Amino acid sequence: MADQSDLAGDLLRGGREIALVLYGDDSPEAVRRLYHEQDQWPVFQLDDNGMLFALKSRLFAFLANKSAEAEARILAAAKPAPMPKPPKSGSPLRARRRRAA
Repeated sequence: MADQSDLAGDLLRGGREIALVLYGDDSPEAVRRLYHEQDQWPVFQLDDNGMLFALKSRLFAFLANKSAEAEARILAAAKPAPMPKPPKSGSPLRARRRRAA
């Protein structure tokens, strides 16, 4: 387990600090956005006073995981669909006859 000094350095207190890490901006609009989207981020509250807390390491791991998922979706969409296999019936396929006009 990490010692207390590492944990204290990893802990972000309040919406401004978290918004600065996530969005690169600690403006009131960014903080409001964070509180609006808090269920989408690995943040937590210790009591009902409304202050958010987060661990930098968890935020970075979460962002790396989301990025990897997005890359996998892009790669899966870019791969061509596999060619269908011919039927495994015993008889060979026959050409269709044209109707006489």
